[in-house]
Amino acid sequence: MLLINGVMFVLLAAVAVAIWFMMSRISDDADSVRTVNVPQLQRISEMELNVTRVSLQLRHAILARNAQELEATLADIADKRKTIAGAMEGLGQGMFDDEGRQAFVPLQGLVNEFWKVGEENLRLIQDGKKDEAFAFLVDRAIPARNKILAVLDGEKKRQSQRLSLTINEVKSLAAADRNIAVAVMVLVVDCLSGLGLYLRAVVRDLGADPPDLKRVAPAKTTASDDHWESF
Repeated sequence: MLLINGVMFVLLAAVAVAIWFMMSRISDDADSVRTVNVPQLQRISEMELNVTRVSLQLRHAILARNAQELEATLADIADKRKTIAGAMEGLGQGMFDDEGRQAFVPLQGLVNEFWKVGEENLRLIQDGKKDEAFAFLVDRAIPARNKILAVLDGEKKRQSQRLSLTINEVKSLAAADRNIAVAVMVLVVDCLSGLGLYLRAVVRDLGADPPDLKRVAPAKTTASDDHWESF
């Protein structure tokens, strides 16, 4: 009985430690997804969207029908430039591994080149050289934009892969927790069943007459019968 209790205690303690460790890993993975992967993917999407919008706004500036439309377009481009700068800063700060930092290195230069080309494009537009501005947009601005999008797409795939691996790890740990809990419950039930059978046998033995008493009882009965016959 003491052995069974000891085994159950050790088993439950080991299971508690294992589940605590795995739940800690799940918590760390969830925190990593919440604070790293998801924000990074959001910043990448924000940069992709706004860089594309800037190139479209350059075309819209070429097609502007009056000074008011041109001014509104230029103001929108300036606003998106700030948004892109903020997203890129957050993206760089969120690169915690060497692979991410290496992927981020060319991005700053590509963005700077994109704005340099864009400014040249705007000067042509403001000078009224719309045909030259459109050709410059097609030949220079859009290829500069596409280089940025290619780098962002590569980083997005990398972040998505890491997110997928983290989610799979969480699923595996959760399944392991479940399997361990089920296995422990089965073992505990088996131990309790064995303990119950053991106690039942002990109680049955305690309730039965001892072997010596069983031998003495017939002897007393025989002696009593002989006594009455003699009488």
